[in-house]
Amino acid sequence: MPFFPASDTRAKLTSLFEARGVPVADAALVAEELIRAEQMGIHSHGVIRAVQYVNDIESGRARPGAPVIVLSSHGPVTVLDCGFNLGIVAAHRAVDIALEAGRAQGVAVVATRNCNHVGRLGAYAERCARAGLVCIAAVAIPPLGHFVVPWGGAEGRIGTNPFAFGFPAEPDPIVADFATSVIPEGRIRAAMMNGDTLPPDAVLDADGHVTTDPERFYGPPRGGLLPFGGPAGHKGYALGLLAELLGGALAGYRVDDDERPINAFFLLVLDPACFALPQPVEELGAQVADYMHSSRAAPGHERVLVPGELEFMRLAAAERQDAIEIEDGVWTTVAAAAGEAGITLPTRRDRAEVSG
Repeated sequence: MPFFPASDTRAKLTSLFEARGVPVADAALVAEELIRAEQMGIHSHGVIRAVQYVNDIESGRARPGAPVIVLSSHGPVTVLDCGFNLGIVAAHRAVDIALEAGRAQGVAVVATRNCNHVGRLGAYAERCARAGLVCIAAVAIPPLGHFVVPWGGAEGRIGTNPFAFGFPAEPDPIVADFATSVIPEGRIRAAMMNGDTLPPDAVLDADGHVTTDPERFYGPPRGGLLPFGGPAGHKGYALGLLAELLGGALAGYRVDDDERPINAFFLLVLDPACFALPQPVEELGAQVADYMHSSRAAPGHERVLVPGELEFMRLAAAERQDAIEIEDGVWTTVAAAAGEAGITLPTRRDRAEVSG
């Protein structure tokens, strides 16, 4: 894929969001999350989402600067009304509240209403874990995004409904972030924009047959995504259903409510200080990671990693080079949106020029 300078791209995306009425600090926050996703190699939640957010603002689905308010607070449980602000902004506000309440009470739960797309879910688990707290996060997606078929079904009934968790460890936390479908819908979108095919046994067409053609998924009529697990796909289905129950039902949403917001964000944090641990939790987390590392690598693998480790290695390398890799199709779409706002994005460069 072509390379682009990360710092310059981050600044241009910030300007793009500002041009659409996003407050300066919020615009910088959203741009940073998109660039960080690219640097980690999570392209489905990177720069490709910039156009989605701009379109949401222009259509009125997203309301930049809208206040994020507390609807209710009962003990460790807080329910937020995100006001249809950009989801990344609202989710970070939820983390602020969860961290403060978690430190004060040992446990905190935050549920959201009227929340837009929160971006890379692992960002919030990582932030909590780097602050020394354990985190479990989930997102429920409304009927518009019910692409995932229930186990044994041929029609979508739940979203890709991701889960993430973060556990403090040294030097980096253990962070997992995964859709409960075989692949996220964003990966299909990127494949269609770039003329790529899909992996086998991940996507169904409208007739319920497996397809590798992204256009057969979008239709019309629309196809479906399979829950992860292959022959044990009932496990991925169960986790996706749990995300719906935690993020959707506990926030008061009916599963078939077409008026639901794009994401229903659920966050649980635990303060390890309440567990009377024999040593710092980061050391215990590191011991778990080291034990995983000690496993002999299977054929075809260099070594064993823990969740998040590969992404942190990619991030460190990308930050040293100040470079991100973005598909031509994605870049063309984002550049067009920027051009409408009078913003010229950085030009394509080779690796030596970017890092040099």
